[in-house]
Amino acid sequence: MKSEIKFPKRIILLAFLLFSIGVLPLAGIVGLRTVAGMVLRSVPSQAGLKTVSWISRVGISLTRLYPLWLSKNEADFFSSAENKYLTSLLMNGLRNQVEATAAQGLSGSGDTQALFSALENQANNLLKQLEASERDRSLIAFGRELLPLAKWSMGFDRKKTFLIILQNSMEQRPTGGLIEGIGVAVFEKGKLLDISWSSPNDVEASLTGSEDAPFPIKSMLAQSKLLFRDANWAVDGPGSAARIKKMYERAMGRGVDGVVFFSTAGLDDVLVTIGKEPVKEKMAFSGPEYISQVASELSGSLKTFPFLTIKGLLNGLQNENILIIPFEADQAGLASLMGIDGGVKTSPCPVQFRSSQCSANFIYVADANLGANRSDYFIKKNRRVSLVLDPLSPPSTVLDLAYLNTATVDNSASSYRGYTRAIIPLSSVVRSVVLIENGQTVQIPTDNYVELGRHVVGFSLEVKPGESKMIRITYVSTEKIPIDRGVGGYVLNLKKQSGDSVSTEVEFKFPDEITPLAVYPEAKIGASGLNFKLPMGKSSSVAVEFAVNSLFR
Repeated sequence: MKSEIKFPKRIILLAFLLFSIGVLPLAGIVGLRTVAGMVLRSVPSQAGLKTVSWISRVGISLTRLYPLWLSKNEADFFSSAENKYLTSLLMNGLRNQVEATAAQGLSGSGDTQALFSALENQANNLLKQLEASERDRSLIAFGRELLPLAKWSMGFDRKKTFLIILQNSMEQRPTGGLIEGIGVAVFEKGKLLDISWSSPNDVEASLTGSEDAPFPIKSMLAQSKLLFRDANWAVDGPGSAARIKKMYERAMGRGVDGVVFFSTAGLDDVLVTIGKEPVKEKMAFSGPEYISQVASELSGSLKTFPFLTIKGLLNGLQNENILIIPFEADQAGLASLMGIDGGVKTSPCPVQFRSSQCSANFIYVADANLGANRSDYFIKKNRRVSLVLDPLSPPSTVLDLAYLNTATVDNSASSYRGYTRAIIPLSSVVRSVVLIENGQTVQIPTDNYVELGRHVVGFSLEVKPGESKMIRITYVSTEKIPIDRGVGGYVLNLKKQSGDSVSTEVEFKFPDEITPLAVYPEAKIGASGLNFKLPMGKSSSVAVEFAVNSLFR
């Protein structure tokens, strides 16, 4: 039997991805009957009946999952003109898969029942995984929200060119690490047409003109001009992407539509998922030639685009180990809204709060290794935030940043020299920045300035092998927490640095005049307040709503 429509393997794989993200349930029973009717009209009755039976069993199984991740209005999204192609892609891909399976059985090249059973088993295995894993359901929902951006990025409306920036997080920088590889990927109508790789030195050799290096790079690396490998110096993803775009286009004379940053952890998110070896160890100790191997493996995965690659990309984006910055305004807004662009933003107070007013604040710590080595491999970080919430006074905050160098050999390759920027609310007044080491407290020099509408505290730090050091930043807000009818609320957003994994604790201290009403996430109740231990490797928010004693209203 010859199928009326031929679809490449990539399309079929994408169709099965759409299976997993809940498009099939949206097609509903009508959709299943449509496909079944196609099959019955195309193949002899026995094989057709077996096919319909399989479709029904799988469809019913998947439909059971519908309430787990799809709201009642999701049909509006998938049925919109903008996204109708997704549903049609699914139905056509499914038809092609079923017809091919039936044809194989009828031609004598395989046992039809066995083939159907194998397909059903695959679907059931996926079903079990989804039912067992809250993480997978979260990933499905996340992927569904990304579909418009994915469509745009893969050039369904017009050809797109993206810069893929491979970064070494063992030499950490704000967007995930020192730039070591540059890919140029061209997409059109869902296909990766071409991908080529070069090094920062290749771009640098063609770069005309120059701009001054930021002061920390000048002083710590003795480098007067900004090199392309350091172009991701801005604390936020969009700022670094804009500079990379400007320098690349000036050097190579080629426009780009967006930038994708891969940290070392982001590379692992994809490569380990598809069965490759983790790259962290080799990124720390291998020569520059290793980045070519990584680039080749990533290229192969992106060209074939199997389901596991998609899963790895979603993991990396959700954990902010991969950042994507589109340069088209609408898509840039979506990336910002979803928190995948490395932007510095403050999330609003929860809608569940009873109070109409609350304070929403922000902390982001961006480390940059300026030791010209890969010593981040040895560095363990811990952070602690302690806040005093008082109805009569503005909140005061103590931010502790601890660094432990686990290296056992004292040499230039293992000694950490870095420049750190702590980004805090603009309304903050810094009282002190001190170094705590071996019980001694020393005031240290800092750079204080405003960037992205926030207060930035910058300082340099050296941690030798075996050493442990802590920087304590103490500051107070100039704005009181608003109290509405005896109720107030406070939200603290803690943004992670791409490619980093830091243990973070938060403590909210309350005077006797405050009674907590609602807390997120779960917290331990201490003698003076609430204690939160936040998950490593992701941005987090901590929120509390509280009632104030009538005497203080």
